[in-house]
Amino acid sequence: MGLRLNIGCGGDLRAGWVNIDAHHPGADRRMRVQDLDYPDGSVEHIEAVMVLEHLGPDDARAFARNARRMLAPGGVLVIEVPDLLKVCQLVLLHADDPNALENSPFGLRGIFGDPTTHNSLEDVHRWGYTPASLTRLLTEAGFTTVTTSDGLSHGYPLRDLRAEARR
Repeated sequence: MGLRLNIGCGGDLRAGWVNIDAHHPGADRRMRVQDLDYPDGSVEHIEAVMVLEHLGPDDARAFARNARRMLAPGGVLVIEVPDLLKVCQLVLLHADDPNALENSPFGLRGIFGDPTTHNSLEDVHRWGYTPASLTRLLTEAGFTTVTTSDGLSHGYPLRDLRAEARR
């Protein structure tokens, strides 16, 4: 099994993976996603679950290019983000229910992130993606095969988007 990176791991600390997070004290490496520094072709698998929406568009493009550079031929990048198209549909569905809009994961959290008392700038969503825009981001970074599906990691397939890109 080759090198596997769990980017922005938070509390999802995986055995057999290098768990990377700028803030979580249990991470194997405490660093920003923008500072990833693995050698060309040295990584087999990268997962960035609920990370990309916290980056501005330029940093997200740089991350995608850097991930492709680090991946070995045939390596896989998995990204999960809130699907902006689904989120907008859910917000319209709950437009007359302020409680659902403000407190449900199917409301405004998909756009802005979780409103907690410990929010920092890194916690706020800075950009949104649809299947088409995430696919474009990854193909422009040089990935040859990109497939999208419902996101699974947070248990909200009605809201989230998963992309698998192969180098």
